[in-house]
Amino acid sequence: PNLLNIVTTNPTALNPTDRQNVIAAMQNIPQPQLVDDGKSWLAYGNQLIRTRQLDSAIVAFDRAIAKNEILLGNYGKALSLWGSGEYQLAENAIAQAIAAVPKSDRNVYYYLWKYESLILSSGEKYEQALKSIDIAIGLEPNDLTLLNAKAGILSYHKKYPAVISICDEIIRKQPESYAYVNRGVAKSALGNKQDAIADYDRAIAINPQYAEAYVNRGVAKSALGNKQDAIADYDRAIAINPQLAKAYYTRGNAKSDLGNKQAAIADFDRAIAINPQYANAYYNRGLAKSALGNKQAAIADFDRAIAINPQYANAYYNRGLAKSALGNKQDAIADYDRAIAINPQDADAYYNRGLAKYALGNKQAAITDMGKAAELFREQGRMDLYQRAMELLQ
Repeated sequence: PNLLNIVTTNPTALNPTDRQNVIAAMQNIPQPQLVDDGKSWLAYGNQLIRTRQLDSAIVAFDRAIAKNEILLGNYGKALSLWGSGEYQLAENAIAQAIAAVPKSDRNVYYYLWKYESLILSSGEKYEQALKSIDIAIGLEPNDLTLLNAKAGILSYHKKYPAVISICDEIIRKQPESYAYVNRGVAKSALGNKQDAIADYDRAIAINPQYAEAYVNRGVAKSALGNKQDAIADYDRAIAINPQLAKAYYTRGNAKSDLGNKQAAIADFDRAIAINPQYANAYYNRGLAKSALGNKQAAIADFDRAIAINPQYANAYYNRGLAKSALGNKQDAIADYDRAIAINPQDADAYYNRGLAKYALGNKQAAITDMGKAAELFREQGRMDLYQRAMELLQ
C-alpha cells in the first residue's frame, strides 16, 4: 500500500445519457461470420450471456452446436434458457451437454451436473436435483459450493438436521460466512433461535457487509420477541443493500407487531416497489391496512397476493374477514370455502364461516362449521377458542 496512490474520494456518477451509452457499448458485440468455426460462436454466445442478451445467446450457441461444439454449446444454451426461465428446455440442453462428456473427462466437467441440479431445482424437480448434485460431489468433493447447493435442496425438503451436518462439514474445511447463515436458517427452523443468532453473528464477523445475515438475525431476534433489535438489524441490511426487498418486508412485519401500522405499510410499499411479485408483502400490507380500518384497500392487497399465489390460504381467509366486516357475508363464505379447500385444518376459517352462515340465517350449516372448528381448536390446543366455539354451539 505504501507504493500505491490510493484514491479515497468517490467517483463522479454517470448521468443517464452516459449510462445508456455505456450499456449500448457493452451490448454492441461484433457477430462472427456464418462461416466462422464453432469456437467463435461459443465466444460470442458467452459475451451475450454476460450482457444478458439471452435470446441472442441461444441463437449463437445453436450455431456453435451446428458446428460440432456439442458439449459447451449445449452448456451455454442451457444457461441461457435457464436465465430466461425456460427450465424444461434448459434441462434438455444440459442433458445433451452431459451426454457428450467423455467418460475419462467426467471429473473435468463436474460442474455440468452442478448446473443440471440448479436447473432442476428451478423447475421444482428436487429429487432429481439431489441426484445430480450428488454426482457432482462425487466427481469433485473439494468444491464447497456443491455441498452448499445440496444443503439448499435438503432445506427445501425441511431435512434440517442433514442441512446442519453439511454446513458443519463446510465450516470444518473453510469457515465460510454463507455456511454459517445456512446453518443458522436450519437451526432457526428447528426452533433453536439463540444458536441461530450465534451463527449469524459468526457470518457477520467474517463478512460485515453480508446483508442477508443481518436480515436472518433480525428474523430470529423478532421471533424471540426482541423487535427493536430486529429492526436495528434490518436497518443495517438496508444500509448495505437498499434494494433488498426482504429487509423492508421483515422490518415492516416488526413495526406492525409493535403497533406502528403506518410505518409498516411504508416498508411493505418499498418491498413491493423492488419486487412487484412479492405476494407476502401484499398480504401483510393488507393485514396492516385492515387493522387501520381500511378494508377495501386491504381486500385489494389480498387480491394481488392471491393473483400471484392462487394457493395462498391465509389471503383467502383474511379477505373473507374483510368482506364480512363490510357486510358481504356471501362473498366472505366463498373465500372461507377456498381457504378450507387449500387447508382443511384451518379452524379459524370454519369458525368464521359458521358465524357468516349464522348471520345469513343458515343455522344448521353454521352449527356444522362451528362443531368442526371446536374439534380443530381442541386438537390444536387452542382451548380459549374451543370454549368460545362450544358456547356458540349451545
